[in-house]
Amino acid sequence: SEGDERHKRLEQHKLDAMLSLCEETRCRRQTLLAYFDEDMPEPCGHCDRCRGVPPVVVRRRKPRRASDAELAAVRALAAERHAALASARQLARFLCGMTSPASTAARLTRHDAFGLLRDLPFAEVLTLAEAC
Repeated sequence: SEGDERHKRLEQHKLDAMLSLCEETRCRRQTLLAYFDEDMPEPCGHCDRCRGVPPVVVRRRKPRRASDAELAAVRALAAERHAALASARQLARFLCGMTSPASTAARLTRHDAFGLLRDLPFAEVLTLAEAC
């Protein structure tokens, strides 16, 4: 939905801002104040950057995609038509390893596909579930 996409963009923006702070070479206080539209003409002289500590380059992990075998397993699970996994959201939660009273009562947490895609972003798993 549009709200989910907006939330995802906001979370990505926050993550990018934090990673930029880690990689910034100038005075931390100046950087933080600039983020809030404040100005500090001179470096503080006290933060790690002012004391000569170099920034840390943060390696960003490239997100993986579901494999063909995983996609086949998702389609097979959807074809089983479990009442506890009737909606795309229920199916996505299940694939991410999140229990629900219905999936627990149906003993589905023992299913081989439970948590199959737990290392993928929920929004991506939801998109896959919606396609089933």
